Amino acid sequence: MTKKTIHLIRHAESSANVAGIVCGSLDYPLTDLGRKHALSLSQAFPFQAISSLPCFTSDLIRATETAKLLGFSEVRALAGLRETNTGRSSTLKTSEFQIKHPQFNHHETNLDERYQDGETTREMISRSWATFKQIIEPELEVSNEIVIVAHGGPLNAIAGRLLKAEFDAFPMFLFKNLSIMTLIKPTQIKTHWVMDLFHAP
Repeated sequence: MTKKTIHLIRHAESSANVAGIVCGSLDYPLTDLGRKHALSLSQAFPFQAISSLPCFTSDLIRATETAKLLGFSEVRALAGLRETNTGRSSTLKTSEFQIKHPQFNHHETNLDERYQDGETTREMISRSWATFKQIIEPELEVSNEIVIVAHGGPLNAIAGRLLKAEFDAFPMFLFKNLSIMTLIKPTQIKTHWVMDLFHAP
């Protein structure tokens, strides 16, 4: 069996990140600093080495623009890779949100608690995983190595499932802006994925 490799990358700094807004699946653009950072990293390891690979992104602009700035030419945008739909909470400041809704705080999230007019974390995990299995994994079988540029929620969902982690704490991995996690399924191990690299610039 040929080795399989997946690179998971979180988008660059967005205007919502700077404003401290929850935002969820709302479409916020990158900041000038985020664009500059992504463009700079496009010339550095490990991004330059993988820029020719097939790349799947969320269809939100902060993910698609990040992929283009990093130099990926073969990009496919998928709605299934969007961040969690946080409903009415999407325009709240993070500090305000954490006070009003402690059940959604990092590493204490109730997976089945629904954001008002939004989705649950478990639904986001299922959606992201279904998108991976139905659309992305078939490409991986052909290409052997792919890239996914998305958001902290979907990246945690995919990484957690591949690494067979328990979702008793969410998110499990802290994907900072432009963090990259590389997962490998070695030839000698047919069913298990391992983390090879987790770099947070």
